[in-house]
This record gives sequence, structure tokens and C-alpha cells, in this order.
Amino acid sequence: MITTCKVTEIFCIIDEFSKKLHAELEKTCICAFLTRTVASAGSVNA
Repeated sequence: MITTCKVTEIFCIIDEFSKKLHAELEKTCICAFLTRTVASAGSVNA
């Protein structure tokens, strides 16, 4: 059975992974490319 504590732990693990992934992507400039791509896609749909 999944408890509230386990669900919270899973979200904390995901949060830590997300922070580390974002830092690595910024190092390789992929994040900047994705941000521009998403922003331009959003303006096309608007």
C-alpha cells in the first residue's frame, strides 16, 4: 500500500532530479534552445 509519506518521497526525488537536470541542460545550452522553441511555438498558436 502506498502511504502519503511514500508519495511525498517520490515527489521530492522528482524535484531533485528536475533541479539537477535543469542545471546540466543549462551547461550544454540545450535549455536555452528549448526555451526559444517553446516560446516561438506559443506565439504561433496565439
